[in-house]
Amino acid sequence: MAISGGAGHIVESRAVDMCGIVGIIDRNGIDESLLTNMRDLLAHRGPDDSGSWISADREVGIGSRRLAILDLSIAGHMPMTFGNLTITFNGEIYNFLELRNELKSLGHQFQSNSDTEVLLKSYSQWGRDACRRLNGMFAFAIWDSANQQLFAARDRFGEKPFYYFSKGTTFVFASEAKALLKHPAISSRPCLRAISDYVLARPVDGSTYSFFDELQQLPAAHCMTWDRSGRLQVHRYWDIEPYRELRLKDSREYSEQLRALFFDAVKIRMRSDVPIGTSLSGGLDSSAIACTMHRFWPSTRTQQCTFSARYREGTTDEGEFIESVIKSTDALNFYVWIRGEDLRNELDRFLYYHDEPVAHTSQFAQWKVYELAKKCNVTVLLDGQGADEVLGGYHPPTFGGHLASLLRKGHGIHFSRALRAYRRNYGSYTRGLIYCGGVFLPQRVGTLLREQKHGVRGLMREPIPNGHPIDEHLPPFLSPLKSVFYKMLTRTSIPALLRYGDRSSAAHSREPRLPFLDHRVVEFLFSVPDEELVGNGLTKILLRKAMDGIIPDVVRDRRDKIGFSTPETLWFQGPLRAWMEEMIAKSKKRGVLNARIVDRLWSDFVGGRPLSGNLWRVANLEAWFQRVS
Repeated sequence: MAISGGAGHIVESRAVDMCGIVGIIDRNGIDESLLTNMRDLLAHRGPDDSGSWISADREVGIGSRRLAILDLSIAGHMPMTFGNLTITFNGEIYNFLELRNELKSLGHQFQSNSDTEVLLKSYSQWGRDACRRLNGMFAFAIWDSANQQLFAARDRFGEKPFYYFSKGTTFVFASEAKALLKHPAISSRPCLRAISDYVLARPVDGSTYSFFDELQQLPAAHCMTWDRSGRLQVHRYWDIEPYRELRLKDSREYSEQLRALFFDAVKIRMRSDVPIGTSLSGGLDSSAIACTMHRFWPSTRTQQCTFSARYREGTTDEGEFIESVIKSTDALNFYVWIRGEDLRNELDRFLYYHDEPVAHTSQFAQWKVYELAKKCNVTVLLDGQGADEVLGGYHPPTFGGHLASLLRKGHGIHFSRALRAYRRNYGSYTRGLIYCGGVFLPQRVGTLLREQKHGVRGLMREPIPNGHPIDEHLPPFLSPLKSVFYKMLTRTSIPALLRYGDRSSAAHSREPRLPFLDHRVVEFLFSVPDEELVGNGLTKILLRKAMDGIIPDVVRDRRDKIGFSTPETLWFQGPLRAWMEEMIAKSKKRGVLNARIVDRLWSDFVGGRPLSGNLWRVANLEAWFQRVS
């Protein structure tokens, strides 16, 4: 839709088949068929509509595949032009109604009900400062024909991807690597730095590099400009304030404020012109979302739906907790039984849509949940991702950070009480002390100990330095607990989980929305005193208090942590064993990994040592090598 003017022309095509974005800037001219092919490789991300825009000089081309969520009419078509600005956009702006009203008061008029038009006019009004006003998940690019400049931005936590290639006066971008690799100037040569980090269980996704040597990633909370001279500038537009601490009267006020922020985060993520539902694991986070949605569920909508992964094998099934939430909300629950045989049968398709190696089989459970939602015609799913990282859900980093904070403050008596409470709930003083000590270790020492513990030290045939140091450029938090949370949020945990979630959902044309990553919720939680977040040997105490009377007590009082775990050890011993053996044998011949260490990992696994995750990374890496080569 051309809102007004714009030098260039729309190349429009309709597709029967959340959006996928692509772009090429090249002084040698745009091959329109190449742009279309790149765009349509992302048809799974946007099956409802497609379009392209090419500049008058035919040196700039922008494409979009659209999954229609808000304003299902042609008025929401992309790329969209306003004056000299043309946008392609992937994501959702949850506060678009509020921004729209503010822009109207400044004299702007609107021709659609889409958040894309709100985003485009926000940029025309405020420039790059518009990014700080957005509450949403997004990756977008805007070509400014007047200034011959591209502006691109990515949301605060990296929920939506933005890959790019920059060389000389050529710039190419896309939502996924597969589209970029279609361009003849871009090689699929693997990045050994990323591969080393991956097999050694170091973080990869919080960095600027990718698994492909020539492809970069725009980091979360950053924007960039690229001009026709080839000059590229990247800026951070948002970060967490390390010194901010909120002091309220008592614990009740903290829990009430969290409840109010969380309720609003859920409500604005329920804005949709298509069916919405919930991913429900039975844990505290997804249950909080399902029960909160129930409180605000419009009477005009059909019955609330939830989607769950279930297991008949192992000890990871959470059916009893799922059922308690269903009874509490009267929601309609759909579930899928996750089997190793299904992973083997769907492995090629799973790896194709993920583009880059996947670190855990648990992502296949998420894949099947999105597949189930598609079968049930539910397009949008609210999900609990992010709560563990900002509320303290993972035991080792949370209790380690909590105990370390007490020590740093000189609170010896409180430290002793906290350690006793940990032992009372989890049966060990020693484990708590180890977690605490790990927080104070220099990164290099911690990395070496972690590699030794998991048996992967020396796994790379040619050692490569850690490409993305975890402790580099960290804000100076006074609290070790907040430093731990920040690392998980920006380096070690969330970046990878968001990549996996994006690819699995996009493969099935579904859209996940994450209330716990609403920046208002995150900023509030980083300002809350540590003692309000962890205490009495329990994680997530603030969320437990905030959800009192809202979620079932049997869920609120849980002390175990399962997440989206799969019984992968049983799978590797059964339906996936032949494939694992084949990939491991081929991996040893490839010469990237140390064959002796690979053999030892396999013999340890066969001997009963519980390190199946390391073997999965080895096998998954080999499968990826075969695909890209």
